[in-house]
Amino acid sequence: MQRYRIVLNGALIKGHTIDHTIKNIATIFKINPAQVKQWFSISPTIIQSGLDDKTALTLLAALENAGAVCTVEIDKEQDDSSIENKKHQDVSLHDIQLDDENIPININDYIVETRICPDCGNSYIKNEGCPVCKENKQRKVELQFSTLPFISKKKIEPNINRLQQKPNLSDSKRTLLPDFFLKPVKWIWNHFTQRHRPVNKYLRLFWTISAQAMILIIIVIIVCIALHYLVNIFWYPYTLTFSGKHFVVDYPKETRFIQWVISKDPFNFSAQISVICFCIGFMLSVVAQFFFLIRFLFIPRGIFGKIMLWGFPYMLCVAKFVQYYYNIERFDFCCMLVSIPTLCVFHFCIMFAYQLLPELGDCIRFIRSSISVILKSVSDKNRRKRR
Repeated sequence: MQRYRIVLNGALIKGHTIDHTIKNIATIFKINPAQVKQWFSISPTIIQSGLDDKTALTLLAALENAGAVCTVEIDKEQDDSSIENKKHQDVSLHDIQLDDENIPININDYIVETRICPDCGNSYIKNEGCPVCKENKQRKVELQFSTLPFISKKKIEPNINRLQQKPNLSDSKRTLLPDFFLKPVKWIWNHFTQRHRPVNKYLRLFWTISAQAMILIIIVIIVCIALHYLVNIFWYPYTLTFSGKHFVVDYPKETRFIQWVISKDPFNFSAQISVICFCIGFMLSVVAQFFFLIRFLFIPRGIFGKIMLWGFPYMLCVAKFVQYYYNIERFDFCCMLVSIPTLCVFHFCIMFAYQLLPELGDCIRFIRSSISVILKSVSDKNRRKRR
């Protein structure tokens, strides 16, 4: 007598959820839902074998009502190994509550003949091909076209008429440059412009960051101008008060410094301080980026850690330059002068350097790859000469 088996494909019928389906199947087989969940994880899997046609049709209808997509196959193995697959999966017709109208009549309409794929070992329906291998081939094709995003399919198809033509030897004489020089140039051109377009990407990033830097400097200049006007407004009324008069008498150096700052043009002086803070901060960030300091000491830190480790050292460097540039007597006055613009700018300076500039390891890798290409082209030229 012909025997059949039920195979769980792992898919769900539309309108059913995975939890509801697992619960229904566990109720049919009277097993733990965790075991049914394992069937779906390793699907397709054989859940019942050695069945007659009526039992197979009844079980198929019950599983489809539960929400699972199953198929019926001819069970060609009738030895003891098929019994091992049915340990906790035995089910009888009395256990399944199903109307006669829902049971299929002819089992031949539901039999699916399967094959084992020799490449991946997955079972698939005959005359349909292995879906896993088809998906892998499609991924390979998509990966090949993803490396050439600006070349269409028509351009990479071979031109048969052109291949049948004889090569024109006069074309090689048109170039005046030798091959050992052309090969590294072609490699650099293909690597940086044709394949991944990193030069265009870098230029777009450069212009974007330059625009952000200009906006940042303008904002810092506006903040400095506002602070300059606030000091100018409140300083003279303060000097007329009793405590202000004592301050002028007791602290002459501080008074001269404040009056010197007020006497400056607010627009020019604010612009100079802002540009100095940004330029010195960016130069320090370039050095830090080159020696891996930003990656290990800035990126993992929080806002307070960044201010303590980077903001205050940047402020001290900018204050030292401002003291030398404006010939200010005391260093603490310079720190007070540049504290606000430096703390506003240092984080953006570091991020600009981190996005734009390479590290020492990147430079070494680029030099190595360039030298290897040049040496390979020279060795190819020597081999041609020996031939």
